[in-house]
Amino acid sequence: MPPGATFSVGDAIARLQGVAARELAVNRLRSRVAFFEQLRDSSRAEGSEAAARQADIKLAARKLELSAAQAALAELEIRPKVPGEIAQVLVQKGDLVKGGAAAFHVRSTWPRATFAFSAEDVARLQELGFCRIETVAVAGTGGDTGTAQSKVRTIDCVASTPTAAPGVAPEPLVAVDLIGATGVTAGTRVRLASARYDGVFPVPQSCVLREGDVDHVWVVSGGGRFAERRTVERVATVDTTELVAHGIAVGDAVVVDPPATLKAGSEIEVVR
Repeated sequence: MPPGATFSVGDAIARLQGVAARELAVNRLRSRVAFFEQLRDSSRAEGSEAAARQADIKLAARKLELSAAQAALAELEIRPKVPGEIAQVLVQKGDLVKGGAAAFHVRSTWPRATFAFSAEDVARLQELGFCRIETVAVAGTGGDTGTAQSKVRTIDCVASTPTAAPGVAPEPLVAVDLIGATGVTAGTRVRLASARYDGVFPVPQSCVLREGDVDHVWVVSGGGRFAERRTVERVATVDTTELVAHGIAVGDAVVVDPPATLKAGSEIEVVR
């Protein structure tokens, strides 16, 4: 692609000689995968489980071959993980290039955040398998109290670390492109997720109480009139937020700063 050209995620912006044969192999294997998927499904529809099993075996083998062919094709193509624009072309068509050499400088069209991490944290980020940013954009002030009202957004992102010359350790910096982050401006405060949890709920620390070795929260039940105690599992603490599992469900109203005198079944008034 020439300088100034724009591209989307996954577009091929450069290809090496020899790519045509590998691309042909990928397309051929894709058609074989589709054929055996159709054969398996039609065999099952006809009640022929033996034929379906045979098709499944051949399908698994073709999928392995397709994966290897796609990896071989990727060696001869440059497909950016973020949308952007070609800023500078460093090689010309017909040039001989070495593996790992820079061929383009590209400019991302999405906002970018940069973090200074230790080498250990950079390694942890690379092992996570996902990248997610939480933005905190100040929207205004809360009247006479002067408290800031913030809008929190969670955005998927793509992280990259700078390259360095052979034998030179790269700076422990991480650049994060905020994919689809429209409306995010320079100076917006962001933080990068450091772990992934499934099936957990974030609640203020003041919600979680400990009695002995058991953590619990109070939720509003009975149509929003009564207090109910729920045992929870504390998974992690992030700033002033506790991540808890079990005991609560989507839609539950959790009591903030419950008084020590609160008892199960106590009638309460919800202030919103």
